[in-house]
Amino acid sequence: MLERHPGRDYALFGAAKGFKPAGQPHENEWGREGALIFSARLDGLDYEDPAFGQHAGWNTLRASSPAPELLKTFFLAPGPVERSEIIWDLLALDGRVPRFAGRVPRWLEEARSAIHDSQETVTLTAAADRAGVHRGHFSRLFHSAYGMPPSIFRQRVRVQRAVGEIVRTGSPLSLIAHEAGFSDQAHMTRSIKAATGITPARLRAALA
Repeated sequence: MLERHPGRDYALFGAAKGFKPAGQPHENEWGREGALIFSARLDGLDYEDPAFGQHAGWNTLRASSPAPELLKTFFLAPGPVERSEIIWDLLALDGRVPRFAGRVPRWLEEARSAIHDSQETVTLTAAADRAGVHRGHFSRLFHSAYGMPPSIFRQRVRVQRAVGEIVRTGSPLSLIAHEAGFSDQAHMTRSIKAATGITPARLRAALA
């Protein structure tokens, strides 16, 4: 895809993140294979916000970018609150993931522990607010320190916790879903099937 902005053209050949404020003039040209675009309208946000970068336009993402897993997690999410948090993690992606320099701050370790240990849904925005940092900054630092955005970490923790209970216990799946932090059994089933390829019931039958 080629997108023309006033004074600059963006030629995109792989995964990329783009942002355009409302009313931004642009023109698109498409290659023979077209492009798959995930588009979200963001109301009430300033495009100068650091989560967007320094200007409207596009940033190419690395081949190892977690963008595909973030999108999968977005479509598995149970509602608008979690989806909006995943959008923040997508916005915070850029062309590189900086290596974390020095000791991981205590507040970030505490946020990770809260996400990992809580049986309730931990709101990532609340974790950032509690630490007094911007939500986009929180995502970048978490990704740098732990190798993945916080919403992916939360999803993996839930799946791991649920799978462990499914194969070790005979507890009802609805109870396991609740205790693992999923919104309901259907949310757990979708998530486990996306991660393992099989449903919780088949997983229990095969491994329990």
